[in-house]
Amino acid sequence: MKVPAVIVAALAVMVGVSAAVDAHATTVPSGRVYIPVVITDKGITVVSPNPNSGDTGDPRGVIAVFTIVNKGKKPHSFTFLGKTTGEMRPGVRKLFTVFLLARGQFVYRSVFDRGNAFRGIFTVY
Repeated sequence: MKVPAVIVAALAVMVGVSAAVDAHATTVPSGRVYIPVVITDKGITVVSPNPNSGDTGDPRGVIAVFTIVNKGKKPHSFTFLGKTTGEMRPGVRKLFTVFLLARGQFVYRSVFDRGNAFRGIFTVY
């Protein structure tokens, strides 16, 4: 039994569309996570979104909304994955959104401050 070329072509298109839809679905954000960040004159604290795990990080594929507040008496900043708050005067609150696209360990830091207390590692797993 011969299958007409039109049917073969239609099936090929449907398989291609199905594969494209499946491929697109893997890059769609799976949710939104809010991550509080507190900056004082002594350092940066990123509040773990997964308190039971002990890790500071989130799964790949989520949208991370960093809510940063400067509770110090001096200007500070927060930088992560190429995004920055810029200078934050005392009492200022800013936020930015980052799509956590790749797994790994990424550095966050303050541009205005030196020392290990003003930098850390955020893990995307």
